[in-house]
Amino acid sequence: MLESNSPIDSDDDLMPEIDFSQIQPDKLIRGKHYHAIQQHGYSVTVHHEDGTSTYREVSPKEVAEQMHQRAQFKQSPQYSLQKASQTVRIQHRDIVALIEDLPERGLSVGQVGTIAKILATDLYEVDFSNDQGETYAMLPLHHHQLLRLKYSPDRQLT
Repeated sequence: MLESNSPIDSDDDLMPEIDFSQIQPDKLIRGKHYHAIQQHGYSVTVHHEDGTSTYREVSPKEVAEQMHQRAQFKQSPQYSLQKASQTVRIQHRDIVALIEDLPERGLSVGQVGTIAKILATDLYEVDFSNDQGETYAMLPLHHHQLLRLKYSPDRQLT
């Protein structure tokens, strides 16, 4: 099973054995559950560590909306920023910019912060401070939410 750190499925890096780009379009067949999901939707059950479960039904209309939103997102500048941010390793004390709005925290795209701590491989504690150095927000953020800012080239230009 392949794992991905990205919340977005990438079809750019397919392994040869699962790359179907050479198949003729008239030979392609959607998965066996495609029509059922289009007609009836689907359900999701999440089992929590405390033994409880959360159940949710997703209607066909929601399925269509999710597909539309994903298609729109892949055409957005934010998607391009996320793709670019996935290739750059973020380190302690790096300066980063937020590439998605977090209205519940009062933060928006473009706000600049500093990596205060590396919490996990893909998780960082980011300090957002004003010009006087006073922290106005400090929260854990994932790699795909950040863009590392550079003040000089990665290598010497010739």
